[in-house]
Amino acid sequence: MKVIMILGIHFLTAFIIVLSGLLCWKRHSTFPNTKIGYNVRFAVLNAKIWKSANLYLGKMLVILGVLSFGVLPLVIYVWLHYSFVSINTQFLMLLVIYFIELAALVVCVLFLPQRKFKNE
Repeated sequence: MKVIMILGIHFLTAFIIVLSGLLCWKRHSTFPNTKIGYNVRFAVLNAKIWKSANLYLGKMLVILGVLSFGVLPLVIYVWLHYSFVSINTQFLMLLVIYFIELAALVVCVLFLPQRKFKNE
């Protein structure tokens, strides 16, 4: 039951990541209106950076979300069929993978776009 719960939370998070990425990539608002999109201090400086940062972050989030949908089920399949790991160990491993993916998400959202567009 714990493994199913973590998988459900993981898939929900991956779905929200993909949805957020598509929103930034395809549906961000035009520059003077910055209600929908990647709202951080450096991204709202001018129209060029606003559009570039939203496109860049949107693509990264979609890729990260799709990888999250694909990688975790494969890992679970391998654990369940090819190892004799207890359910508690599986739960802890899934939790670790989930937090690693969340850390990757934080890096993608906060640090990578800022470094890419710092000189513009």
